[in-house]
Amino acid sequence: MSTVVTHGAVEWTITETVTQGTFVNGEPYVVVPSGTITIESYTPTPISGRNGSMKNNMVSGGLRSVATSAQNGYDDRAKANAVAVYSDANNIAHNGSAFTPFTLTANDILITAESAVTGSGEYENIESYGVLTVLTSAPSANSFRPPWCGWDGTTFHNESDLNYEALPNLDPDRITGEPTKATYSAYIYQNTWISSITGWWGTRFHPISMAGAGNNGYGQDIAQRTGAMGLLLCLDDTDANKRDLLVGLVQYAIDNQGIIDDGGSFDADGGIFCGRLTPHLIVSMVLDNADMKTAMGADKFQETQQTFYVAQSDVDTVHSGSKPPYTDYVTAEIGMPEWGIRHSSNPTGDNNRWDSAYRDIAGGVTLEPALVMSLIEARSHVSEQGALFDYAQRHLYYRQSRYANPVYYNGYDDGDAYGDGNTASSTPFSSNESTSFATNMFLEFENDTPFNLGGITFTSGSAGSLL
Repeated sequence: MSTVVTHGAVEWTITETVTQGTFVNGEPYVVVPSGTITIESYTPTPISGRNGSMKNNMVSGGLRSVATSAQNGYDDRAKANAVAVYSDANNIAHNGSAFTPFTLTANDILITAESAVTGSGEYENIESYGVLTVLTSAPSANSFRPPWCGWDGTTFHNESDLNYEALPNLDPDRITGEPTKATYSAYIYQNTWISSITGWWGTRFHPISMAGAGNNGYGQDIAQRTGAMGLLLCLDDTDANKRDLLVGLVQYAIDNQGIIDDGGSFDADGGIFCGRLTPHLIVSMVLDNADMKTAMGADKFQETQQTFYVAQSDVDTVHSGSKPPYTDYVTAEIGMPEWGIRHSSNPTGDNNRWDSAYRDIAGGVTLEPALVMSLIEARSHVSEQGALFDYAQRHLYYRQSRYANPVYYNGYDDGDAYGDGNTASSTPFSSNESTSFATNMFLEFENDTPFNLGGITFTSGSAGSLL
């Protein structure tokens, strides 16, 4: 007798009779002590270029974050600079002409895409993913699924490991515009968020729930969602009311840590990979997970790779790139918290202008991880933590006209040496504002922190707070 296993819209039919169960977030597993099982069919029906599947996210080899060819086997609509990033050879369910039954064995993780009807190639190509994990024995009740890549085959986190006391319980009456936890839980709880391809075209394979209908799975949209989730978990509520949102965020952070363990990182490149730091901040503390804390300290995230304090080396650098005009830094700006598009890998591309490329997009979502980092006492685990917080504050104060002179400037206008600054636009941030929820939270709770921001010496060797 065959076995039918479901996850969301995906339903797999297995030829053999096997024991099945679910992880804490509702995702399924099957128990196969030895031998193989055969996926004889599944729905939505795979056709060439749609509703594809990848085993261990590649055709052969170990659990990895991306196929060696960088081509996916899920959906063929997306292209990178007119070059296809899909291959039937990487879709184990379809040979280009017909469905092909395939086998799974212990520790395999199968990812099946539900292709979206609305996909344009640039966005909304994947409605959702179904994930099926094959185990040699059933895990403890309420276990989390292991990461879909970078898994050592042994470790399972459990809901009982979650320490809700690591989360602050701030008074929600101090702010306005708080969204509901249920709204954000629906985005991530029992939904699988996957960043399965390196490079900017990976945004085209994010499930719609990661960024929302009408968006393209871009980092800014993801950052606004994960940022709101992190901030909501910092507000006072019962553990029961926080539970689904936290469970969903924990699974996402576990998967992202798998990518890092597999040798990946969420590198600064415009606005592509922002939004992954906030989940890591929350989950590293709630699980007290050393690997996640190490990853944050090792500068694996866009937000910390893009924020820095201006140093003499930055003043000495002549800045240039494909999106001029460029303005260099001056000696009086040494110590100023700043943002650079690819600062950690290419400081030459930094630009001392408020209207520098992508500053509006990625700078506006520094508020959420910076505030969460301070509120949950995770500062010591994050690389360049002082610069992240201080730049987020500088960015927001500028947008709020909180300095004496409400003109566009590159720094402070509160009597210090930084002076007025440079912009070629009268409204450089007009289309990419920080969300009202993040803005309200930051302005209300920026000083609700165990750190003395005015006098602390940060472990990263930063200049400390300048405000």
